[in-house]
Amino acid sequence: MTRQQSQSQSILLREVAKTSRPAKNDANSSIWSERSFASTDDPSKLSSCKHKSFTENESILSVELQWEEAVKALALNDYKKALHWCQLAADNSHPAALGQLAHMHLKGLGGLNRSSKKAVDYFKQASDLGHTNSMLKLGNLYEDGVGCKTNYHEAARLYRLLANSSNSEALFCLGNLYMMGDGVFRSERYAFILWEQAAKLGHKTARSFLSLRDLTFQEFP
Repeated sequence: MTRQQSQSQSILLREVAKTSRPAKNDANSSIWSERSFASTDDPSKLSSCKHKSFTENESILSVELQWEEAVKALALNDYKKALHWCQLAADNSHPAALGQLAHMHLKGLGGLNRSSKKAVDYFKQASDLGHTNSMLKLGNLYEDGVGCKTNYHEAARLYRLLANSSNSEALFCLGNLYMMGDGVFRSERYAFILWEQAAKLGHKTARSFLSLRDLTFQEFP
């Protein structure tokens, strides 16, 4: 491959990496569904206690039972009720509830006005408590400057923490940053290494990126 051909390949791959990002300020660009934060918790691990009415006893419910009620409401697409229970659980520092509350602010669910700034605030709180999905989503928002100033360094830090735990989406996103040189030194070689790791974990977009790389090498012998 000539130097010019190599440069052409690099430009092509960087453009593909760039277009893989969600559009800025697009509240619908979330990689999760409305119930995604609820689905990260195994309902079987929650308390199996049943209550006829929680209205009078909300204040004495354990945080896990509050979250269980939120999960039930989300499963029924009852976002107003889910918001009520998520807020109670979030007030008690429940990581998944904080993440779900952030998501609901971002999407404008449960009667909320869309607010990316509030979403960032709740995602930060959930991330500080180690909630994986919140860390990943916060990285996305930092990367795209939604609800906050663009901060590639912080996005890379969050992706790296998750990548160390073999999170395929974080490996893919971190690979994009290295391909673009955003917040990190630009290294196509390291980007491919990260994408290969993500692909081995089943990340479909990473696999397509690697297929594109192999295709360009075939086109430029």
